[in-house]
Amino acid sequence: MGTDLEVLPMDVAESARELADPRTVGCRPRWSLCVVIALLVSGLVAFPLRVAVLRSDTGRIDGVWSQVSAMNNGRAALIEQLQALAVPGDESAVMGGERALAAEEISRLKRLDRSLPGLIPDTGLTRLRNRIRSAIRLEVADLQVTPTDPSRSTLATFLAVGDLLDAARRRFHAGGLPVNVDATRLHAADQALTALNRLADRPTGVRLAVTTSEGVHVVDLDAGRDDATGLTSDTQLIVAGRNVFAVVQGRLALLPADLRGPGRPLGPVTRVLPGRDGTVWVIAGGMVRHVDSSGITLSGPVRTEGLGNISGATDAGLVVQVLTGIRVIDPVTASAHAVAATPGVVLAAAGDTVAWAGQQTQEVHLTSVSTGRDRL
Repeated sequence: MGTDLEVLPMDVAESARELADPRTVGCRPRWSLCVVIALLVSGLVAFPLRVAVLRSDTGRIDGVWSQVSAMNNGRAALIEQLQALAVPGDESAVMGGERALAAEEISRLKRLDRSLPGLIPDTGLTRLRNRIRSAIRLEVADLQVTPTDPSRSTLATFLAVGDLLDAARRRFHAGGLPVNVDATRLHAADQALTALNRLADRPTGVRLAVTTSEGVHVVDLDAGRDDATGLTSDTQLIVAGRNVFAVVQGRLALLPADLRGPGRPLGPVTRVLPGRDGTVWVIAGGMVRHVDSSGITLSGPVRTEGLGNISGATDAGLVVQVLTGIRVIDPVTASAHAVAATPGVVLAAAGDTVAWAGQQTQEVHLTSVSTGRDRL
């Protein structure tokens, strides 16, 4: 008796072979588990990556807003300076400085607007970015009208940005970024500030050395600058022609033109008086000598004993007070010029002139050493 054969369709035959093969039993459930595990792993990797990207975007946004705020505050401070320095008649200079500041800030704000992140995969950060863009555009619109008075809508938007930014920092544990104040400083009003800060309307070419409790400062009247020199407050300055000498702790030095630095040492000294052509009379150890800016002795030394009370110096020599009056002597040649034939007090001396007051009359005299002419 023959065997009956049945012809099966292809898909049925394949299924039959899989069922007959023990290696295929339980494979489908394992594949499903593998897919689930793969999804979980990808999620665990993607989540911290997304947080890192959003934290970076928060930092970029924070940096832009910090610069916007710093420029806004800096402009307000500069406008206060312009208005504080102004006097009646300076209105056009103040207005010009304010407009220049507004134009400079508008240009920078537009660049900051373009630097904000584009596509952000977070609704909250997208809302923050859009609010910052709105604040920047409102600020630009205000500056184009008036550089001093922001609108209410601009102020409200600025406050809203601050709230949204605080929330974003908390979400992504991002701290506020430090701002480089120098990089955000506006410079468009520098020229106006310099002009308003001048003590004189016309160039004077004058620089003043001023001793304060903090040390010696140089005040440039034309530039309106006040610069510290590094010299201590106990420094004694002696101006002789174009040279400036300093006495610090009993030592004499020739200072550089800007008065910065210790200068060229010229030795110990008790007292210094300015002479002619940038020279000085140096008194030390009971002796007096005439020296130049290099410390070279031009004349002397001679003893100060018997000369009288040395009160100053002129081009002709030292001014001394004696019992019989006031005279100018050259201690080396012993030549003398009478200034006053009655007792008096020397007030000042320079060049060819001695200012003095009589002890009894208290009248102030200006006497020429070379001619003896006296002016009351």
